[in-house]
Amino acid sequence: MTKHYADTDGNYLGGFGENTSPPKGAIRTTEPNRGDDVLVGGVWRPNPVPPTSMDCTHTRREFMLLLTDTMEDEINAVITTLPRGKQKRALRAWWLDEQVFRWDDPEMIKLRRRLKKSTVTAMRKAWVG
Repeated sequence: MTKHYADTDGNYLGGFGENTSPPKGAIRTTEPNRGDDVLVGGVWRPNPVPPTSMDCTHTRREFMLLLTDTMEDEINAVITTLPRGKQKRALRAWWLDEQVFRWDDPEMIKLRRRLKKSTVTAMRKAWVG
């Protein structure tokens, strides 16, 4: 019987039979749909194609997969703590409904200006792969 494993970064290592051993520290898991899927929270997720520049766009799905829990928590906190009004409603609506994200989108710029510098730096690194 084949047992499937991923490394601690969520990369699929492969299937190992009864007479073979996975690398040390490997995590036993289910078989992914594709070999380039990434294990996130025990669930296989498609690995987004890495962009090559800040000019690229990301679908909503790709962008959400780029974010860490900490980044997403900070974004939600920024939106939640904005004063009531049109600006808050507009930014919240954009965040919840946008299907394609651009780094230079006016709403993205407004959001980035409110985030910690370290968060923006991490987002930039994740954005370009």
